[in-house]
Amino acid sequence: MITHYGLGWSERDVFWGRPKREGQLLGRERSDLGRRGAPTADERDHAKDYRSYVGLYCLYGDGNIIYVGEAGLAGKSTLFDRLKQHRKGPMAGRWDTFSWFGRENVNGQSNNRAAIAQLEAVTIAIVNPGFNKQSGTFSGAKSRLGKFGQVL
Repeated sequence: MITHYGLGWSERDVFWGRPKREGQLLGRERSDLGRRGAPTADERDHAKDYRSYVGLYCLYGDGNIIYVGEAGLAGKSTLFDRLKQHRKGPMAGRWDTFSWFGRENVNGQSNNRAAIAQLEAVTIAIVNPGFNKQSGTFSGAKSRLGKFGQVL
């Protein structure tokens, strides 16, 4: 289900696009550079664009997870689309870093919609980020009361 992921990406490092030029969500496979420092021009030229991927993402503000979301359940939105949406509206200015977990979106179809939805629900239930309005969907699962009366 998850084939690629990126941890702690800076919102400032993403090219969000401009008129007549699509944005990009560039990254490169982890490799031992054998040195320290910024990527070389060749490494930047061979970066992969993850803009069309679908999956799960987390937004961070001041180092804390503030929102968990999914991309691809509706078949139209991608990780890049959802992240770009969060730069406007209620989340604008509240986050500065994100992590993502996903896979390529083949012909606009995500073969793992139910799994992505449940992964989002589990993550929201565990982390309880402050800006999520919905708790996620455990399709077909039943909740149970725990020892102290809380819903499990």
